[in-house]
Amino acid sequence: MKRFSFSSLVLFSLGALLASQASFALPYFSIEPVSLPTHITTSSSAVASYIITNNTGIALNAIGIKNLIPGVVSQDTTSVGPLSPAVCTNPITLAASGSKASCLLQIKVSNRIANWLPEVCDSLKNPIYCSLPKKIYELTVIKYILFYKAIYDDKACKISAGPAIVVDTGVYCHPYSYYDSQGVLFKGAIANIRCYKDRIVADNYPFSPTCDPKAKIIEKNSALYVGACKEAISHEGPVFEKLIGYKYPGNIKCIDTK
Repeated sequence: MKRFSFSSLVLFSLGALLASQASFALPYFSIEPVSLPTHITTSSSAVASYIITNNTGIALNAIGIKNLIPGVVSQDTTSVGPLSPAVCTNPITLAASGSKASCLLQIKVSNRIANWLPEVCDSLKNPIYCSLPKKIYELTVIKYILFYKAIYDDKACKISAGPAIVVDTGVYCHPYSYYDSQGVLFKGAIANIRCYKDRIVADNYPFSPTCDPKAKIIEKNSALYVGACKEAISHEGPVFEKLIGYKYPGNIKCIDTK
C-alpha cells in the first residue's frame, strides 16, 4: 500500500481545490487597482496600489509578487495608518475568507516602466498558482526631469530672495509661490514646459497659479536660459530668476531616459 506524507496530502488538497476553482473560471486571486501613477521625476518615486483578494477558500501564507524588478518596481509594506484592508505583508498572508482574505498591495515605482502588471503567486518558491490584473490596468510610468528656478533680489542674481522653486516637468501646469522684494506673496505657474540644450521654454502665468487662460498676463513661449539672470514679472519691486540644476535630457518633452 502506497503511503503519503502529511505535506503531500496538503499539497494534493490545495491542488485539487485550485483546479476545481479554475473550472469555474475564478482567478486564484482578484487584483483590483486602487491608484496607478503615470509619472515620476528624476529624484522621486511613486506608489501603485491594488487590492488583492484570496479566492481559493483556504488560508495562504507564502504569497508573493513574481515579477518585481530591482531598482524599478518593489513591494512597499509601509503603512501610514489604519487601513481597510490592511497593507500586504511580505510574504503576503491571506485568510480563507472574511476581511483578512484581502490586503492592499503597494508597489513602489522607482524608475520608468511600461505595460507592467503585478503577477501574484502562491508561492514564490513554487509559483504555480498565479493571477494578473486585467490587461487594461497595465502600469506605464514615465520619468521626467526636475529643475530649479532660483529667485533673487538683484539683477546679478547674487542676493537670494528665498528658497528656489522646484519644477516638476511632468506636470502640465506647475504652480509656484515666493515673496517679491517688497515682501508681497507672489503666486504664479508655468505650463507646457519644453526642454532644449541651453534653455527651458514654457508658458508663464505670473499671476495665476491655476494657469487660467483668462489671466490678465500670460507670457507665451517664455525662455529661461542656462546661466542667465532674467527679470521676472512681480507685484511691486523687481525680482530676478535663474535656471539652476538643469541637465538637458536630450528631448523636448523633458523625459529622463536614463
